Amino acid sequence: MYQTQDDCEATKENTALFSIRVVCIDYYITQFPGIVLAEKGRKVPVIRIFGPNALGQNCCLHLLGSLPYFFATLEGFEDDDYHIYRELNIVFRKSLMAALRKFNGKKLEFSSNKEALASKPDEYIFDTIVVRGFPFYGFSAEERLFIKIFLYDPSLVSVASRLLQKGAVLNRRFITYESHISYILQFMMDYNINGMDFIHLSDVKFRAESSLCGTSTSPLDPVWMEYCRVYDQQKHMVFNGSVESLSSPSNSQRETEVSGELQRRWIVKDLPSFLLNSNKQERERCCRL
Repeated sequence: MYQTQDDCEATKENTALFSIRVVCIDYYITQFPGIVLAEKGRKVPVIRIFGPNALGQNCCLHLLGSLPYFFATLEGFEDDDYHIYRELNIVFRKSLMAALRKFNGKKLEFSSNKEALASKPDEYIFDTIVVRGFPFYGFSAEERLFIKIFLYDPSLVSVASRLLQKGAVLNRRFITYESHISYILQFMMDYNINGMDFIHLSDVKFRAESSLCGTSTSPLDPVWMEYCRVYDQQKHMVFNGSVESLSSPSNSQRETEVSGELQRRWIVKDLPSFLLNSNKQERERCCRL
């Protein structure tokens, strides 16, 4: 199952197509075809969430589009000219890229992931943008300029932050913000996600059935499957794969909602084509749990 960050951002409980409880969350880095972030074979971070849905079906959600970032101060660069911001952004990015390339050559001891630094230089930084905000160190009556730095690899955040603090970029020292926050915690704070709570998704894509795991309808737990069958018959909530079944619920259906999601038992073979992932990302392993 796959979800993009933009779909997750504006999702509310009453518009959720699918909800999953956040029991375990981590991330991995891989090449993922079909998205802009992963073009030219770049490796991108993918957040992985394990947990049950409203009916207790165990799920694994792969969430795309969230990149690690941190901020750096731009002291002495105050100006209201847009062209100066643009030129400053370009110069800063080139200097930081050169510092990361130089760091890659020296193999400094504080690197925690040398394999990530062995990638191409254009895979280090996704984007840098100039923003305004209030610093939380000390007191400031006015907004100041910051540069927001997006990276491809979360393990490079601490590396880039130390390079900025040591004066390796533009021959000056920068004060960095939010570089100490882990990638997963940063994502959960940005989207107000709590552990053991439901995350509500407005648009998802399901992975097609794979021969590695067999069919998704195999009765791994006959007692639980029978309970779901009886429950579906009583509530008239059997998903038949038609577009009409995704329309607004009736009054009787709203009584069976849990955290905004209809208590629907999802079966891959019954899903319409627009809910299946077209990239055909194959499974690498299978867990019967």
